[in-house]
Amino acid sequence: MKMSKTRKNKTKGSKIQLMNRYGFFGVFQTSPATGLLFPRVHVVINNLRYPAYYNIPRGISFGGLDLYNYVGRDIAGTFDQTTSTLTMVGFY
Repeated sequence: MKMSKTRKNKTKGSKIQLMNRYGFFGVFQTSPATGLLFPRVHVVINNLRYPAYYNIPRGISFGGLDLYNYVGRDIAGTFDQTTSTLTMVGFY
């Protein structure tokens, strides 16, 4: 029996996504010119969607969380392949 990472919920027809671990620099990249971070894929942080390659300036707080304090740490989240969006849940 083959198990997939995404299972279909029979009652609602929606998909249940399993939590995965992602490397920080696999999700974000630093701009060499400005030093700002930008996501390589669409990212959802605290229910706010940021498109790929959108510059995130220093000091922006996502529900009390400054992303620059977590540079280099792995990210916990779910990835939706249909929309190419990573929903961030936390850090390791």
